Amino acid sequence: MSSFLILPFRHGLMPLAWRLRSEGHTVEVLPRSDRYERAWDGLFEQTLTGGDKRSRKQLEPVLDAAKSGDFIVVTDAPKWMEMFSDAEHLFGCGPSPKPKETLEQPLQIGSWWDGSHQLPHLIARDIGARDGGMGAQVTCAAIGKWLATSEPLESSAFHEGFKQAEEQLKDYKGLWTIHVDLNDQDELIFSEVQTGWDIFQTQLILAKTDATGALFTGGDQQVVSGEFSAVSAISVPPWPVDGVSSASVPITGPNAEQRRSVGWFDVRFGGPQDRVMETAELDGLVGVVRGTGSTPQWAVAQTIQTLASFEMPERQFRSDLGLGFGTVMTQLGRLGLV
Repeated sequence: MSSFLILPFRHGLMPLAWRLRSEGHTVEVLPRSDRYERAWDGLFEQTLTGGDKRSRKQLEPVLDAAKSGDFIVVTDAPKWMEMFSDAEHLFGCGPSPKPKETLEQPLQIGSWWDGSHQLPHLIARDIGARDGGMGAQVTCAAIGKWLATSEPLESSAFHEGFKQAEEQLKDYKGLWTIHVDLNDQDELIFSEVQTGWDIFQTQLILAKTDATGALFTGGDQQVVSGEFSAVSAISVPPWPVDGVSSASVPITGPNAEQRRSVGWFDVRFGGPQDRVMETAELDGLVGVVRGTGSTPQWAVAQTIQTLASFEMPERQFRSDLGLGFGTVMTQLGRLGLV
């Protein structure tokens, strides 16, 4: 088993931290602020408390340990990425443009990358209005198709995308995506390489990996080619608007099996065996639900069933998840990816 140091910008890496710990790895977290320290108090070993008041001198023992390879460093924060640049094992984020939340470019080819291993997949961003909202367009769902690089059509598209992204992936380890589309001559065009721990891409990875820790140590992952995974957010206000939840909200509804398919974000656990859940007054993004199946419809059905099981005041989720996927599938056919 391995030792991990998680350096989250906010709470985007917490589902990954939960998964790694459930696999038996040692996981420590270094929150960026007092607010997140309080939210996760008792859930993870916190390497150094003090939030934004920590000094460089206080961090030096941690930096030295990272440089010596005492643990694998995982971060989604550019500040931490720069500070821990000398870490022997660093999986982080790179300079990326903000993802476009438009319908013109909903398709991405993506993968895990550690310098030699890939875990290729296609992501279709499902963009629409959240239930209970005022029609705001928010990227709050995605459907992923798992690719096998041995299949000729999928292989050629993926490898071409990787070739386009390769220069920006130099000395980088982690998740990456690149937008894919067709020009007027029906030729593949690629644009906007993005690196880092996008919450929906991360959940797609967690939906398909049983030994997530092995990704960070060079282990091979076996996935079923052609399977689909659907991921979508369950939230309460103020998410997706930036802000702090004013009061804690109790979370009930999902059974034990359904809870295992959720990546938890703005959540605090308590009570006997940590079975009592409530929001941690962070931003209202309670979690992201995962579903996997042999068809996109089956993956979506599993996801929606879990989303609908949540019982919270002012809950928000996408009941229309996947309704526009038929159009996307048509485009995937033109791309040679289905």
